[in-house]
Amino acid sequence: MKPPLAVLSICALVTARPWPAMAEAFLTEGASWQLQADWGWSLGATLLAFLLLEVVVLGLYWRQQSTTPLLLRLGLAQLRVLAFAVLFLMLSRASLAFFRVGLPYLPILVDDSLSMTAADTYDLATADSLRRTLNLASGEPISRWRIVQGLFGPSGKGVWERLAKQYRMRAHLLERPNEGTPLEVTTLPWLQDHQPQTPRTELGSAIRRLLEAYAGSSPAALVVVTDGINTEGPGLAEAARWSRTANVPLFFIALGQEVTAPDAELRDLAVQDPVFVGDLAIFNCTLEAKRLKGQKLQVALKEEGQAQPLQTVEVVPSDDNFRQLLTLTHRPTQVGIRRFVVELTPTVEESNQDNNRLERTITVTDEKIRVLLAASGPSYEFRFLRNLLARERTVELRTHLQEADPGHSQQDSLALESFPIRREELMWFDVVILMDINPALLGRVGLESLAAAVDPPDATEETTGLSLIVVAGPRFLPGALVKTPLEKLLPVDLAPVLAPVGQSGISGAFRPRPTPAGLGFPGLQLADWPTESQAVWEHLPPLYWHAVLGPAKAGARVLLEHPDLLGPDNRPVPLVAFQYFGKGAVLIHGFDETWRWRWRVGDVFFGRYWLQTLRFLARGKLGARDKRPILSTNKREYQFGEPVSLRLVFPEGLRPPAGDTVTLLVRFGEGKPQPVTLSRSAAANGIFEGTLSRPPVGTHRIWYPDPTRPGQDVTADFRILPPTGEFSRLETDIQAMRQAAEMTGGLVLRPWEISRLPELLPRGQSLPLEALPPWPLWNSWPILLLFVILLSVEWILRKTAGMA
Repeated sequence: MKPPLAVLSICALVTARPWPAMAEAFLTEGASWQLQADWGWSLGATLLAFLLLEVVVLGLYWRQQSTTPLLLRLGLAQLRVLAFAVLFLMLSRASLAFFRVGLPYLPILVDDSLSMTAADTYDLATADSLRRTLNLASGEPISRWRIVQGLFGPSGKGVWERLAKQYRMRAHLLERPNEGTPLEVTTLPWLQDHQPQTPRTELGSAIRRLLEAYAGSSPAALVVVTDGINTEGPGLAEAARWSRTANVPLFFIALGQEVTAPDAELRDLAVQDPVFVGDLAIFNCTLEAKRLKGQKLQVALKEEGQAQPLQTVEVVPSDDNFRQLLTLTHRPTQVGIRRFVVELTPTVEESNQDNNRLERTITVTDEKIRVLLAASGPSYEFRFLRNLLARERTVELRTHLQEADPGHSQQDSLALESFPIRREELMWFDVVILMDINPALLGRVGLESLAAAVDPPDATEETTGLSLIVVAGPRFLPGALVKTPLEKLLPVDLAPVLAPVGQSGISGAFRPRPTPAGLGFPGLQLADWPTESQAVWEHLPPLYWHAVLGPAKAGARVLLEHPDLLGPDNRPVPLVAFQYFGKGAVLIHGFDETWRWRWRVGDVFFGRYWLQTLRFLARGKLGARDKRPILSTNKREYQFGEPVSLRLVFPEGLRPPAGDTVTLLVRFGEGKPQPVTLSRSAAANGIFEGTLSRPPVGTHRIWYPDPTRPGQDVTADFRILPPTGEFSRLETDIQAMRQAAEMTGGLVLRPWEISRLPELLPRGQSLPLEALPPWPLWNSWPILLLFVILLSVEWILRKTAGMA
């Protein structure tokens, strides 16, 4: 306890001693005193002795025969007892010991695990109360970490100022509980820039380490700012037992909601770039919905700046943890750089509406595709396809017939006299179509050149190989490609092919059936909507011949399959398969009868299929000719804590910046853009590389603000996955916090109740810091004077009352 200032002044006066240390202690943090004595008796024996003395003295005065009033005799007895008490005080060598004391400790543990980045939905009254308490902007998402920043920001300053007068506060992060920061009345400005990074929540272990760190300090309480979610190690129940043993109550500031907030998120938007005028641009993305079962969600595709959606799909989640791949399509009609938006409009309020919008910039072009169409002879498939491509203004066509008459190239301006066998000549084309050709007439050199054109062995970062289409026929392909340089390029295995050279394959009416992968392939989109496209495939005119292709190779995609015939792997026989190979792409056709799709409708489906397929395959080389910087990450998804490798490539012919660095901008979630610096690679002048270390969980965008192309920034997206378990449960564990608080004598408060904290916390014990000079009572003249005065007053009163 602190002695009153008047007591200290009297002590200094009557003892004639200066007490500067005592005055300093009182005026700064404070001082306490304690009575010390060299007394051999126990406290119980001493109290019993005084009780007996009291009884004896009272008995003596009671039995005395006198006319003195009873009350006076009792008063005289008490004076005699007090005199004996002073005598015992002097005999015990009693003294007053003074100590300089400090304020009791109040550690504060702040949960900075990744679950604190979650945003919650509150009812209107609670949300308004939170915004007023923490001075949050209207409409700002209320994440748990934003609440922490508000509590320790200017809006919470008054609470901490009041507590600073009663406690010595230190703030600790869950990530580093043994490292504390003094919590001054200026709060914690560094906390405003800190972001949750701890990949797991070990609340019990953190509380135990704090209790051990403050073992000799007797903290008044332990305040824990958390959502109560413990993912590893001991839980709050064990922590409460340790706290009760240490006599430290737990006070929780509980963040978040007890139930998961409804939330819908769009992510992983993908679209081919560039897109040709009139072609179908396919936008694929993933919709994830939590606690929105039965709600109608609308996802719209819009062009930026346009209010009218280009397409809208409606999704009704079938459960509370719903995920679905969405496909939206649009046929652009104008050339240029176009920005599209995929936007979700939920029918209920969400916890975080910032994840309801994705954007992508694509190039809509009408640039001509360079196509080489080669065949052994003028089949129906060759003639119809040749005429279609010759009429198409976006295609620059060259043809070659192996069995054409001499002089055919002089009669047909599109025909080549011979098949190009030099790789440099082949690289001029974007797509090469081999329609049942005789590989023997191309020679080993020609086949090797074609394989090298698909996957150039000396390819650089900006090099793109051409695309190859192999169309099977009854005479040569695909069986004649066995043991040739082109065999390894094909997306199917040729070993079990059932139709060798010279045989007719398998006949009989059938309709190719699109696979799930085929329904997402641009060439197979024969209508504007996926459901309509699938219906078209079901009603196309039947085909009557096909080669039996072998099973698809690893990494290849089967686009069309036979509806009835099974292959040696007990799966439907592939009819059309596709794969990327090195820097190029290869597609194989198991039939040569697409011309039958023209029956009664002309080029509607035949033309759409071939033009869309050619444009899809040509995009790689067209993009290389576009001479735009290429921004990429080494993969799309990363585990938390994994570095993100960034690369910006300026293709050959595009001048890179003069300096040794370039600056990108990255936006983490919906935060403000932050600069990222890439350095020029030592391997090439036009390549800049860099790394992002420990980006936060979520979907992020990075872009290069190209000064030479205003408004045409090069962008890339990547996603940081949450650690296993940290986001598997987001409901605030209020029950566990209440049980732990009740077990230790603490309380659970919500953020809007933070102003009550100073009144609810226990006072705590002051900490002795330094022993001050003691004041001996037993040999001081004031005590002796008091003893004499007590005896003198008693003697005078006895004489006055006429007592013996």
